[in-house]
Amino acid sequence: MFTGEMTCLFGLCFIRRRERERWRKERLVTLTEATAAENLLASQPRIFQLILSAPTICDLFGTSLGGIGLVYVNASVWQMLRGSIIIFTGILSKLFLKRQLRFAHWAGMILTMVGLILVGISSIFNDQNKSDVYKTVLGILLILVGQIVGASQMIIEEVFLKKQGFHPLHVKLHDTFSTR
Repeated sequence: MFTGEMTCLFGLCFIRRRERERWRKERLVTLTEATAAENLLASQPRIFQLILSAPTICDLFGTSLGGIGLVYVNASVWQMLRGSIIIFTGILSKLFLKRQLRFAHWAGMILTMVGLILVGISSIFNDQNKSDVYKTVLGILLILVGQIVGASQMIIEEVFLKKQGFHPLHVKLHDTFSTR
């Protein structure tokens, strides 16, 4: 997965170089030859790269919390609870992106929630020891918080793509530096 994401870096470099050359040509037409050399490098627009660290940090925390939660629950429960990202992404997109969700979306999220509740409850009731129950509940909570952070990562990426106008390769470049 990392290899595929790293190859996107070559595409990004190609696109940025083409944009930079187009920008220089437009800039040279508008400026005289003497002032163009001085202003060309000083005023070329750059992407504010620190803002793109937000999805990377979300990915790091979300994956870390999920991994810590995996220590306390079975792998099958962890895998099933990862499906909760559907619910959290839907709710966050409704709140922050003002997206209208149809009946089918809500029905799918409710059906997923029912399945996740059943998986979580069966995992808790399967533990015989009381301390194991607390560890299982802690693991489930850590996994769910990790999925909330992962859903917020998706919302942040969509804001960068749609509202800020970043190229998709700019936004997905954070995957090169993150944990998945």
